[in-house]
Amino acid sequence: MKNTKLKAITLALLASAFMLAACAPVKNADPSPSPKLWTEAPTGAPSEEPTVEPTQQPTETPTAAPTAEPTQGPRPAVSCPPVSEINEHDFNAVRNFLEIKDENGVRNGEKMNEYYDPDDPTTWFFWDSIFHEPEGNIPIAEFNENGRLVAFYVPHKIRTEKGREVYNVTGYDLVGKLDLSGCEELISVNCNWCGITALDVTGCNEPEIDVTFCEQLEEVLPETIESFHISIYANKLKRLRWVSVPEEHEEFCYDGEPFYLNNFDFDLTVVAEGDGYVGIDNDYATDWSVTHFDVELSASWDRENENIRFLGWYDKDGKLVSSHRMRLPMDEETGLIQGTFYYVAKFETLNGN
Repeated sequence: MKNTKLKAITLALLASAFMLAACAPVKNADPSPSPKLWTEAPTGAPSEEPTVEPTQQPTETPTAAPTAEPTQGPRPAVSCPPVSEINEHDFNAVRNFLEIKDENGVRNGEKMNEYYDPDDPTTWFFWDSIFHEPEGNIPIAEFNENGRLVAFYVPHKIRTEKGREVYNVTGYDLVGKLDLSGCEELISVNCNWCGITALDVTGCNEPEIDVTFCEQLEEVLPETIESFHISIYANKLKRLRWVSVPEEHEEFCYDGEPFYLNNFDFDLTVVAEGDGYVGIDNDYATDWSVTHFDVELSASWDRENENIRFLGWYDKDGKLVSSHRMRLPMDEETGLIQGTFYYVAKFETLNGN
């Protein structure tokens, strides 16, 4: 009976085991992988943290620390033909003047700008920062396509001081003789408020001359100037002769008004007698029936010397013509100035008081 109970228990246990085995999940030969967490390394790969690419920052140009002085830029220059294409005579005429030294040993060219080079005409200029010219730095010499000198120019500006206009100049310190003789195509000389002592335009192309307030100017050559226009006054000239050359154009407009450019056909000589000087001013005027150019005679002397007195303008026969300002006689209807004129500016120097 005992054996029969043991067999029954054993069979019951076996039946329970078979039932448990039938309920257990069946494993496939190629099981599907279970979901992975984001921190889990891929199967078969080494277990390590994923590489994160750094975010690209925008590129910026580093700002340089300011220096004590600004960076030197290109050397300033003015345009002109190459030296090889400039007429040698005309080149040397300008160069020789720029190389003249004053009493302190400073050359004229050095007074224009710090880049002056006597052998490089692109450095022969005045600073535009002084004169504020829109076209840039101002050349002292202009050459044409043939390499000939056509214009010589020392600029000046006007400023207002105490309610009146006065000249503001840098050219005043330029000194010595301005010898432009033989510059055959020279048509313009403009050199105001300079320290030049002489001007020579012999053999030039009847240039227009504007040389005023050059208080050391003692000589102008040739002795007879043939030109359409001259303004030479406030100097130390004792004699000046001008033979007018009529302009080709008969009529021109200035501010909408016609005036005549060929109203000149004369031979004028002015002479200083005594302790004074003479000059000629040629400008436009509107006091006749038409606007035109007129010619005014200039008398100057040392105003600080109270012993010098201007007596007036006299003709060649010694007759007093004017004791003040003097203009050449002009036809009131046509504006023409014609004839030969000779006038003497007489000065008297008083002795004692």
